Amino acid sequence: MYCFVSYYCDTVDGYWAEWYEWQQCNVTCAGGVQLRTRDCAEPLHGGLNCTGDDTVSQICNENPCPGECVSRVQFCYRVCIAMVNIHKVDWCLVRWMM
Repeated sequence: MYCFVSYYCDTVDGYWAEWYEWQQCNVTCAGGVQLRTRDCAEPLHGGLNCTGDDTVSQICNENPCPGECVSRVQFCYRVCIAMVNIHKVDWCLVRWMM
């Protein structure tokens, strides 16, 4: 005797959870980067994956280190390098804001 049961489940797309708190800054002075992340709930029954980024970043601890004079170019360079290292990308773009 054989028994065949068929059922249909609605697809459920993945969805983003709330953002976690900002992580600690990677440096104490002279410009660093802070990250925060969020998780994507797994899609079910052929649903779509979450779209968008699971990580965002912001600049932190922008004040110069004690006894150090840092130009705007040096500061931006340091932040850019930190972003490249954290996000594992090959380049970054610095936009001057006045």
